[in-house]
Amino acid sequence: MIPVYRKQDDASLMHKNEETFDKCYEHLAKKGTIIIFPEGISLTQRKLEKIKTGAARIALGAEAANGYKLGVKILTVGLNYSNPHQFQSHIFINIDKPIEVSDFTEKHKQDSFKAAHELTDLIRQRLEHHIIMIQDAETDRLVKNIETIYKTKLLADAGRDLKSKPVKEEDFEMTKRIVNAVNYFKENQPKRVQRISKVVDDYFNSLDRLHLNDYLLKDFSKSRSVFFRTAYTLAYLVLGFP
Repeated sequence: MIPVYRKQDDASLMHKNEETFDKCYEHLAKKGTIIIFPEGISLTQRKLEKIKTGAARIALGAEAANGYKLGVKILTVGLNYSNPHQFQSHIFINIDKPIEVSDFTEKHKQDSFKAAHELTDLIRQRLEHHIIMIQDAETDRLVKNIETIYKTKLLADAGRDLKSKPVKEEDFEMTKRIVNAVNYFKENQPKRVQRISKVVDDYFNSLDRLHLNDYLLKDFSKSRSVFFRTAYTLAYLVLGFP
């Protein structure tokens, strides 16, 4: 473990990061590998925080300290949890081809500051592609609700064999499509999205009050309408009450 000193923790210790960078240069010079979380913070939301420049500066600095002959590579990894709050939940790990730091050699020689920011921006672009990225809690809630109600059917409609072993890549791509669709309609038909969001929220609130979940009710009605399926289920429960 190589300590990193953050300004929000103790600004008076920031000067020690020079030692941190030197340790990283030394480790990379020995063909070592370093794992870095470039957001600099741990959150469970499906979003990407601002990417810090530390990873890029370390990689470029190590190359510069060794005559740009190390061949340092940056491998971006996206972590996608089915439920980050649940022990042993599923995880889909998305990995791309490595970034060749040597591609930024000339830029770094001319302007180290600009090169570090350009490399950081490339890291950000890669990570955005690797993860489910939702920037606000309201959209995240709607996407989760849509996944709960419709994702299984959407996967089946796309030709997924639901009886076979789950393929996380298909789940990931389907969630990406749902997020893209929600974002599109939020931008182009915001009132429609608000209406849908309210109906879906009311549906799940009703389930919570009755201590039920959507999975148990899927066979009660084949209707695609959340409202009519909820109405049918409530009627069924009322009529069947002792």
